[in-house]
Amino acid sequence: TPIIDAVSLDAVEAVRVLIAAGANIEVKSGCGLTPIFFSKSENMVKNFVGVNANLTERNRSGQNIFFRPVGANNVLVVNAFIAALGPQNAARLLNHADDNGNVMLFHAVWYDNASMVKLLIEAGAEIEHRDKENFTPAMRAMQYGKMECLEILVAHGAAIEQYKKVPG
Repeated sequence: TPIIDAVSLDAVEAVRVLIAAGANIEVKSGCGLTPIFFSKSENMVKNFVGVNANLTERNRSGQNIFFRPVGANNVLVVNAFIAALGPQNAARLLNHADDNGNVMLFHAVWYDNASMVKLLIEAGAEIEHRDKENFTPAMRAMQYGKMECLEILVAHGAAIEQYKKVPG
């Protein structure tokens, strides 16, 4: 759709025009994503927050608005979402597991985004969450060789005994 295309291109002014013209801000892409999922900048997030877009929407895999910017290490968009949601709602979404049992902290570890790991922890991400395979983010960090992420997790209280015995 035109609004999803404009958001994907980070065409902030074009999105403003489309919204003013009555574009459906909750329209879904073929994979079940609303336009806000494609936000790449603070100003784009502000476009949607200003018209009360649904910030708690999830796609077909149970992923929320944090999924893409966390994977892309887009700190500005993650911070914009946290500010728009408020601390409690942001923490709730950060700790919402997708269909694989992964919360945003797992995605930050997977992409080896140490600064994102720290940001998510400071925003209320649960360090000891377990995925469907019973792994914690610290266990995944060790498994994938993401040592800087592991150091941050341990420094913020990840239980050491949990990653001494990595399943599998």
